[in-house]
Amino acid sequence: MVKKLGRNVLMAVLGIVTGLVVGGCACVEQPTAAAPAPRAKPMVVRESGACPVVIREGANTITRMAFPTGNAATSVVMMEKKYPSEVQVGSPFEYLIDVTNLTDCPLDDVLVTDVIPSTLKFVASAPQAQIGQDGTAKWALGKMAGKETKTIRVQVSATGTGPHTYCGNVVYKENLCATVVAVEPKLRLTKTMPSDVLICDDIPVRLVVTNTGTGAATNVMVNDALPAGLVTKDGKTSLSFPAGSLGTGESKEFSFVATAQKAGKYDNQAVAKADGNLEAKDAKSVTVRQPALAIAKKCPDMLFAGRPATYEITVTNTGDAAAKRVMVTDAVPVGTAFVSATDGGTMSNGIVMWSMDLEPKASKTVKMTARMDTIGTMVNVAKASGVCAPEVRAECSTKVQGIPAVLLEMVDDPDPVEVGGQTTYTITATNQGSMTDTNIRITCTMEDCEQFVTCGGATQGTAQGLVVKFAPLPSLAPKARATWTVTVKAVKEMNTRFKVTMNTDTLTRDVEETESTNLY
Repeated sequence: MVKKLGRNVLMAVLGIVTGLVVGGCACVEQPTAAAPAPRAKPMVVRESGACPVVIREGANTITRMAFPTGNAATSVVMMEKKYPSEVQVGSPFEYLIDVTNLTDCPLDDVLVTDVIPSTLKFVASAPQAQIGQDGTAKWALGKMAGKETKTIRVQVSATGTGPHTYCGNVVYKENLCATVVAVEPKLRLTKTMPSDVLICDDIPVRLVVTNTGTGAATNVMVNDALPAGLVTKDGKTSLSFPAGSLGTGESKEFSFVATAQKAGKYDNQAVAKADGNLEAKDAKSVTVRQPALAIAKKCPDMLFAGRPATYEITVTNTGDAAAKRVMVTDAVPVGTAFVSATDGGTMSNGIVMWSMDLEPKASKTVKMTARMDTIGTMVNVAKASGVCAPEVRAECSTKVQGIPAVLLEMVDDPDPVEVGGQTTYTITATNQGSMTDTNIRITCTMEDCEQFVTCGGATQGTAQGLVVKFAPLPSLAPKARATWTVTVKAVKEMNTRFKVTMNTDTLTRDVEETESTNLY
């Protein structure tokens, strides 16, 4: 090794050992300097005595070597490199080269070289370096006083991942090498959410951010801005999730639940970012569908009381999703009596119910029949609703009218009747209809074989010859009955006919009834 030393360096080494004069400087053994203040103990990767010594201090590494012997006690120059243990691809980093004159004597023409590999890109240095075509950087430090330290600051960047080794030396060829590991963190963002939901469904969203590269990704943040029409359960339209630092292969997961304010297709992109301009995106789409019901109802405009009315209900799914568990109800109007229902409809507590499923654009018609027992306007309301399908309703009304139906009856008692004897004709008018009849008029006509005696009943009667007329009866309610009597005397033998004529405000023709009586 001595043959490799330059003359000045060799004389400096000999001067340290023997106390000879080198270049006019008497190099004598000096008292040992006071020990520096203690500090936190670093992690020694390679112990003293090995060449070089490697020490880890936090995120940095220190590599040092004494030239020419490797032992600071017998060497002339100490060369030390300080550099980050791990760097990111493409991001410039700085390392320091400290050169220390271990002797008390000045050194001349100190030259430091550092061979920078092609995988590290030289950026700058202070002092300025001379860069050769082979990538060797040279710094001519010139003269260094005894115990003097000079520092070289170098900036480089890694062009690829993996370890990068760059070696340096002072004047001679014994090299001091340093290894730095370049890393390249990368982000991957994965978003999952259902592709198809109903408008009443929750939309669960899951975000997973992963560092798929090497080295730590720092200050990772995941952002998700929801499109118009989507909100979270608590009404937010934008969310941010801090993921902190992610080591190689490490993932963090975030989730939330969104809801749709209306049907439609929504495209949703989330973005993850980190230091070093790292970015990852993922987008998913969800189609929100909605069943929508429409209902229509038909019923008779008018019916007479006591007649059945059929209500026809048509339910249509006008939406773009199937309507499940659709419940159709039809309330039986007060004053009517349930008769029947089609398609499995059942009646409970005055309400007829049907259950069905409807595909988009499908329709179904059901019917309910009820008897109209009450005069008036019967309003009937039908409703339909299903899963995610709001309730719809339709109504129709039927005017229920009454109709009078007055029955005219007459009997004689006694029959036969002996000439000179009397018989009584009893006349009865019964309203068998559903509406009151008015102005009931009764007229009786005898043949000349009978003679009027007396009359009575619901209204006053008067006789004029063979005709008996009763005053009109103002009204006759449904199911009500009115009676009149006429008593006559048999004046000659005959099989006679006693005739009664009735008319009312609702009749367009007279009603006639005759009774045959034998007079002997």
